[in-house]
Amino acid sequence: DIRLSLFGGEAVSRSIVESWQAAAPNSLIYNVYGPTETTINITRYRWDPVRSPGACANDIVPLGEGFPGLEIRVVDQRGIETPPGEKGQLVVAGRQVARGYYRNEAKTKEAFRTLPDGDGRIWYFTGDRVSRDASGVLRYFGRMDFQVQLRGHRVELAEIDAALRAAAGTEYAAAMPWPYAPETGRADDLVAVVGGGDRGGEDAQRIERLCRARLPDYAVPSRIVYVDDFPLNINGKIDRRAIARMLEDRVS
Repeated sequence: DIRLSLFGGEAVSRSIVESWQAAAPNSLIYNVYGPTETTINITRYRWDPVRSPGACANDIVPLGEGFPGLEIRVVDQRGIETPPGEKGQLVVAGRQVARGYYRNEAKTKEAFRTLPDGDGRIWYFTGDRVSRDASGVLRYFGRMDFQVQLRGHRVELAEIDAALRAAAGTEYAAAMPWPYAPETGRADDLVAVVGGGDRGGEDAQRIERLCRARLPDYAVPSRIVYVDDFPLNINGKIDRRAIARMLEDRVS
């Protein structure tokens, strides 16, 4: 009989946790979060089957609150702490934070920096886009570099991914800006990549219809590409670079 379950290493969706709760009804479930640079876990969130579904952002389980001995802030591009509810980058300081990257001074200076409040402490800039509510609970909205300029609008890929996964009924789905110009952050279009093999035209129409019910028109992928083997990296995370290489061969 499982008593305790921990999810970590990747953003975990509400559907996965609910399925696990059904399979292990007596288990406490925690979502734990933390980059390698902070000696693994720095926040935790206890899942409540009644209240937690409504607390999810883009169907992603909250990150929760920080562990003792750490200070976590949500800051804007200037390094100024954001008001409750506003999105920004998660930064962390404290005894778990690494000193930097071995023999990589440039990368260290980019990720380990002070804040403009002048206290001199070194903060690790995670690159994760989050918000913090008035009670202190952190919610995850994807990576800072997962924002793209699309059709005259700035869109968050994490929000589109969530709608796409729900519409496709699988965790193996991702929205890809295509073609994408990293130097400008702009894309001409969006392509949806869905694992599990080709399901036919009717399924593609259904996915598009469900996406339109949740997303503005400019954020709805214009094409769906089905793949038998959905690209994942060695850590089991979505491999967007591999997907981009695949799209080069399959999308003109």
